[in-house]
Amino acid sequence: MEVKELYARVAKELEIKPKLVKEVCMQFFDELGNELAVDKNARIKIARFGIFEVRVRQERSGINNITKEEMVIPERRIPVFRFSKTFKDKVDHFG
Repeated sequence: MEVKELYARVAKELEIKPKLVKEVCMQFFDELGNELAVDKNARIKIARFGIFEVRVRQERSGINNITKEEMVIPERRIPVFRFSKTFKDKVDHFG
């Protein structure tokens, strides 16, 4: 299934245009990404869907596979998503 089909289904259910559904979804995910980018401790919970949060990978040493030189891998912020139990159960029920 393509995203366009999902927009059409939601639009039909809400009796609005698919283009509006797409705009709302895109704006929602833009804002979600902005919040995760700005707040170091961001944790956004969406009921019955899951949790978006940011984890920090600490600076560590590593080896460049090509040159075999030791190097420092800088600290990074990684976005993480965990599905809710409700969502997992729903998917498993139809599996």
